[in-house]
Amino acid sequence: MKIFMHHIYEYRKGLRKMVLYTGPSGERAGIVEKLGKHEISYIISDVSSEKINVFFGAEECIGVLKNFNTLELDKLSAAEDFILGSMLGYDLIIQCRRFLKRGISKNTSADNKSLYKENVKMLEMEKIRNSRLEKDIEGKIFILNKYEKDIRDLNRRVEELELNELLLREEIDKQQFGDFPDTATDGRGIISDCDEEDEECGCFDMDKCRYREEVDSIRSTVNLENRTFLLVGGRKKLKEYCREIVESGGGIFMHHDGGMEDSKKKLPSAALKADVVICALDCISHSACRSMKKICKKENKNILYLKNTSVNTLNEQIKAVC
Repeated sequence: MKIFMHHIYEYRKGLRKMVLYTGPSGERAGIVEKLGKHEISYIISDVSSEKINVFFGAEECIGVLKNFNTLELDKLSAAEDFILGSMLGYDLIIQCRRFLKRGISKNTSADNKSLYKENVKMLEMEKIRNSRLEKDIEGKIFILNKYEKDIRDLNRRVEELELNELLLREEIDKQQFGDFPDTATDGRGIISDCDEEDEECGCFDMDKCRYREEVDSIRSTVNLENRTFLLVGGRKKLKEYCREIVESGGGIFMHHDGGMEDSKKKLPSAALKADVVICALDCISHSACRSMKKICKKENKNILYLKNTSVNTLNEQIKAVC
């Protein structure tokens, strides 16, 4: 008991924060009495039937011990052993060496190494999946681009077929009624009537010209309300007919020959200024007609296809959009 009493003395003098005393089991009652008298927190653990371990000291330190899984010294974990030694005031460096000697660092290193390998393996698998997804996406993008090109080609082909259909209908009408001379295509891909027909445009100014009479008969039959009409292509006399009808109805007339003399670069800007575009199919290039169709579709503008130079046909077409 002398050693035990000396430990109490050291604790009360502040030399230690916690004390571990190992003594015979027969001293239990006396130890409990002394610790109770001095109001010191404690825990008693049986070592064997003959010996006991008495942990006493600061209430906080005893509270830590109560959270240990066991108080059997040989069964403490490395962390519990380190904490206990530190609270008992053992040399910190010695405690650290003891901790390392028990192989915790090796075990921890092994655990970390195993975890690292697992993470690396998972990353490699993720890279493989990402690589496969990227290849799959690239393949789908390639197919989509191909489909888009095919769609553009098909749209272009449809436009060509629609234009050819209109031209064929014009030819059929001419063969059936014989109202107009045969058409021919020049080296620039422009479909037009023979030059001799254009020379007859001078008759437009003659008082008894049948076309003049037709224009006069339909003047002011439509109210165009300052709407702008763009005529693309067409022979000279069609241009004059169209100007007469549009301006007499209060509209604004514009003309572009479709690329024969006027620059094709001016077609888009001219089309944007117009409310209605008229394509004269008997004298216009295929490219000019396609260009007008695309622009009008994009800008939601009215576009008329004039199959022949008939004044009445021109008038009916204009009425249809007014």
